[in-house]
Amino acid sequence: MLWQWLSASPLRLFAFAGAVSLLAAALQMSLSSDDLLGWPLYNLLFAILPSMLLGPLFAFLPNALRVSAVGYVRTASLFFMIMASQLAFHAAALSGATPGVVYLLFLVLVWGMIIITIKGLLTVSYGSDIGLARMLFALLWLAGAAGLVLGVSLLAGWLQAFPVSVWVVPLLYSSALLCLTALVIKRKKTALH
Repeated sequence: MLWQWLSASPLRLFAFAGAVSLLAAALQMSLSSDDLLGWPLYNLLFAILPSMLLGPLFAFLPNALRVSAVGYVRTASLFFMIMASQLAFHAAALSGATPGVVYLLFLVLVWGMIIITIKGLLTVSYGSDIGLARMLFALLWLAGAAGLVLGVSLLAGWLQAFPVSVWVVPLLYSSALLCLTALVIKRKKTALH
């Protein structure tokens, strides 16, 4: 019953994933005395925040591009991969280890599926809003690439905490949200005229 209600809308499904992930992260951070600028910040920036952005992205982008909605199987697969990445992250944190390759592998799969999904929407779109959608795709691709580089750097031990330049990632997310908002507003204006 709960699954049917959640999976009926990508907004609900990914909001639920983000909320559960945030609660688990808050619980883990309250129990841990470790530095919060390494893996916990990475998890927040590259796993939890994107899961919260997927709901609006999958709910509004297909309509703005005038294409069919993202399929049930793809949406459910992304949800379960996000939750599996969180399980891998918190299981490693509870055991005192670093998250490791399994966690990064799940995140690479999540980001890859996000990028492939958006690329697929752009490929079939003939809407007039293609420029903004391509900018959104490029911003998400840059955020995913930055996440991969920083994750490998943390895993290899090259970084213990993030440099100041990591704060570019929330700017990429903010820019992506602005692009999505502009697409939705532009679509609504053209529908009114």
